[in-house]
Amino acid sequence: CALAIIWWRTGRVPAASCGDEMWWSESAYWFLKEGTLRWDCMNDDRGCAVVSYWPPAAPLLQALVFRLLGINQFSMYAQSSLVITLMMILAYRICREFGRSVAVAAFASIGMLGFLVADRRLMMVRMENLTALAALSYFFLSLRCYGAAAAASKTRVPVLMGLVLGAGGLCYYPQSPFLIGGGLLLLFFLPSRRRRTLLLVALSGSVVFVPFLAWILRHPTLFSRQILEVGQGHYWSRAGLWEPLRLVLRYGLSLEGAMMAESAAFVL
Repeated sequence: CALAIIWWRTGRVPAASCGDEMWWSESAYWFLKEGTLRWDCMNDDRGCAVVSYWPPAAPLLQALVFRLLGINQFSMYAQSSLVITLMMILAYRICREFGRSVAVAAFASIGMLGFLVADRRLMMVRMENLTALAALSYFFLSLRCYGAAAAASKTRVPVLMGLVLGAGGLCYYPQSPFLIGGGLLLLFFLPSRRRRTLLLVALSGSVVFVPFLAWILRHPTLFSRQILEVGQGHYWSRAGLWEPLRLVLRYGLSLEGAMMAESAAFVL
């Protein structure tokens, strides 16, 4: 029922709208037309009209949706519905892996939407939901790796884990260190084959990271202007680092605190 409602509102109710779907759609359009992620509508001194170095996962997924469904109102918002659908399926499967009942697993699959800040971010065409999807996918695969018995599974599952972790790192740069660090730390809880699994995860993750690095090296100055300079002022400022903690300490997990903390509380 929840999935039916989510897909029904796609393209009808602007619940997924936060403005970012316009940026991803712009990049996706030029990627399909020219093979370059760029914002032709923003010809600024940071070079966004030449290439957009904002996290590439969301616009690339948007380009795939456009290729399959065309460019229309439904396809512009379909990404958010697709991502939350996959997240709900993964949450259900993870609960079942832990031996929970069908009812408990089904409730857990929609329980993540109960926290208003998470609900708002997960239902938008943004970047946080893709990071969350990567985290759930990696955790699910780690459970499969924990119980893998066949030789093929012992290789295939860690390779998939590395690809997921690498792709997740390209979803939202400020969250990438937490995702990658947590993912690698999780490997040390495996009962055996830790070194082999870590090596396979690292090698397969490099399949994503190396092309990403080559993409950056095409215009390193533009990457620095768009990401490093903007990020330094926005994320690494004193206010950016301490404000989320101050809000959580002041308001706790109350409704007011959830609304005040916004995306900062979601990251915490």
